[in-house]
Amino acid sequence: MTTRNHRTPEGAELGQRLANWCDEAEPLARLKDPELSPRCNSCAFRAGRHLANCSPYTQMDAIKCVIEGTAFYCHEPPRSDDLCSGWVMFMLAEAMPDFGIAPWDFCGGNDRA
Repeated sequence: MTTRNHRTPEGAELGQRLANWCDEAEPLARLKDPELSPRCNSCAFRAGRHLANCSPYTQMDAIKCVIEGTAFYCHEPPRSDDLCSGWVMFMLAEAMPDFGIAPWDFCGGNDRA
C-alpha cells in the first residue's frame, strides 16, 4: 500500500533544514557547474509550503538519496526525467559527510528512488 504524501509540521521542519543546507551548498556547486539549472519552485530542497518541501515522506527520501548518493529526480512534470537540481547541488558541493547507508527504507516520496 502506498502512503499518500501530505504536509506535516515535522515534514516542514525537515524541509526547512534541508533547504537551508542546500542554500549553503549552492555556491560551492555553482563553482563546479555555473550552468546548473536553478531549483524549481516546488523543489523538495527549496523552502516553502509546497508539498515536496513539507512532506515527511518526500523529505526522508530526499535525505536518504543525498546520504547514499542515490539519484533523486525532479518532481515537476516537465522536468521529471531530469535529476533534481537541489540534489545535484549537494552532490557537486560534496556537502554531506559520508554516512554510508541511511538506516531506513524509501518511503515512496520519490517515485524514482
